Amino acid sequence: MRLDHIYSVDLSQVRHSIAAWLGGADRRGPEAHVAAAAVALIAICERFKMKPRPVLEAAERIMRDGNPVEVRALRMYLKEEL
Repeated sequence: MRLDHIYSVDLSQVRHSIAAWLGGADRRGPEAHVAAAAVALIAICERFKMKPRPVLEAAERIMRDGNPVEVRALRMYLKEEL
Protein backbone atom coordinates (compact mmCIF):
# COMPACT_ATOMS: atom_id res chain seq x y z
CA MET A 1 0.00 0.00 0.00
CA ARG A 2 1.19 3.48 -0.75
CA LEU A 3 0.72 6.56 1.41
CA ASP A 4 -1.11 8.41 -1.37
CA HIS A 5 -3.84 5.75 -1.15
CA ILE A 6 -4.52 6.92 2.41
CA TYR A 7 -4.82 10.56 1.30
CA SER A 8 -7.59 9.55 -1.11
CA VAL A 9 -9.77 7.91 1.56
CA ASP A 10 -12.99 9.80 2.14
CA LEU A 11 -13.69 10.86 5.72
CA SER A 12 -17.12 9.19 5.65
CA GLN A 13 -15.35 5.86 4.91
CA VAL A 14 -13.08 6.52 7.89
CA ARG A 15 -16.05 7.26 10.15
CA HIS A 16 -17.86 4.07 9.12
CA SER A 17 -14.70 1.99 9.62
CA ILE A 18 -14.21 3.45 13.10
CA ALA A 19 -17.83 2.69 13.97
CA ALA A 20 -17.42 -0.92 12.82
CA TRP A 21 -14.13 -1.25 14.67
CA LEU A 22 -15.50 0.17 17.91
CA GLY A 23 -18.80 -1.65 17.64
CA GLY A 24 -17.56 -4.34 19.99
CA ALA A 25 -15.52 -2.02 22.19
CA ASP A 26 -15.85 -2.64 25.88
CA ARG A 27 -15.99 0.02 28.55
CA ARG A 28 -12.39 0.01 29.69
CA GLY A 29 -10.72 3.31 30.54
CA PRO A 30 -9.60 5.82 27.91
CA GLU A 31 -5.97 4.81 28.39
CA ALA A 32 -6.83 1.29 27.20
CA HIS A 33 -8.55 2.66 24.08
CA VAL A 34 -5.64 4.96 23.24
CA ALA A 35 -3.08 2.18 23.79
CA ALA A 36 -5.16 -0.25 21.71
CA ALA A 37 -5.46 2.23 18.84
CA ALA A 38 -1.72 2.99 18.94
CA VAL A 39 -0.69 -0.67 19.03
CA ALA A 40 -3.18 -1.48 16.26
CA LEU A 41 -1.78 1.35 14.12
CA ILE A 42 1.77 0.07 14.52
CA ALA A 43 0.77 -3.53 13.80
CA ILE A 44 -1.28 -2.53 10.75
CA CYS A 45 1.56 -0.36 9.44
CA GLU A 46 3.99 -3.24 9.89
CA ARG A 47 1.59 -5.54 8.02
CA PHE A 48 1.48 -3.17 5.04
CA LYS A 49 5.16 -2.15 5.33
CA MET A 50 4.44 1.47 6.14
CA LYS A 51 5.87 3.84 8.74
CA PRO A 52 3.32 4.96 11.38
CA ARG A 53 4.40 8.61 11.55
CA PRO A 54 3.58 9.48 7.89
CA VAL A 55 0.30 7.59 8.25
CA LEU A 56 -0.59 9.75 11.27
CA GLU A 57 0.31 12.86 9.28
CA ALA A 58 -2.01 11.66 6.49
CA ALA A 59 -4.76 11.12 9.06
CA GLU A 60 -4.27 14.66 10.38
CA ARG A 61 -4.57 15.96 6.83
CA ILE A 62 -7.76 13.96 6.25
CA MET A 63 -9.25 15.48 9.41
CA ARG A 64 -8.06 19.00 8.57
CA ASP A 65 -9.16 18.95 4.93
CA GLY A 66 -12.25 16.79 5.35
CA ASN A 67 -15.86 17.81 5.19
CA PRO A 68 -16.54 19.74 8.44
CA VAL A 69 -19.87 17.94 8.86
CA GLU A 70 -18.11 14.55 8.69
CA VAL A 71 -15.40 15.70 11.11
CA ARG A 72 -18.04 16.90 13.57
CA ALA A 73 -20.00 13.63 13.19
CA LEU A 74 -16.86 11.60 13.86
CA ARG A 75 -16.01 13.61 16.96
CA MET A 76 -19.57 13.34 18.27
CA TYR A 77 -19.60 9.58 17.67
CA LEU A 78 -16.33 9.10 19.55
CA LYS A 79 -17.54 11.31 22.41
CA GLU A 80 -20.64 9.16 22.79
CA GLU A 81 -19.01 5.76 22.29
CA LEU A 82 -15.81 6.11 24.30
